[in-house]
Amino acid sequence: MDMPSTAILLAVELTDTGPDLIDPIVVGVFGACLVKRGLWRPRTNSAARGFDPSRH
Repeated sequence: MDMPSTAILLAVELTDTGPDLIDPIVVGVFGACLVKRGLWRPRTNSAARGFDPSRH
């Protein structure tokens, strides 16, 4: 099984068994890891493609 689907299944299992607070934490941490690796960009950056405010 590839990594993204495994992580999603793990997040689903955690949210089903744990309190509601775990859901945003798991999503936030997983999203932050993807952003750090450059695999996912927040929607705010999709409007200005290739433009990185921190570099200009």
